[in-house]
Amino acid sequence: MSKRLFTARTTESLRSCEAIMRRHGIRRLPIIDHRNIVVGILSFSDIVLHGHLGPLESRDSLSAEAIAETVTCISHVPRPKKH
Repeated sequence: MSKRLFTARTTESLRSCEAIMRRHGIRRLPIIDHRNIVVGILSFSDIVLHGHLGPLESRDSLSAEAIAETVTCISHVPRPKKH
């Protein structure tokens, strides 16, 4: 389990949530409301599905390049140090 918990608000865009996931190398992002109650979880699979559906006519669409970069960031698993 992670020592730090990262969340996003229901008011944040998909692009913003994807950036949080990329920056912190996480696959699932709890979504909280204005009362700080978890109302859902955005998974990386949700982002891939959004990309698979193609660009939407909105400011929130994600490019294939952005999705690929996030895959790279969240797939990096640190190797254990040898003693």
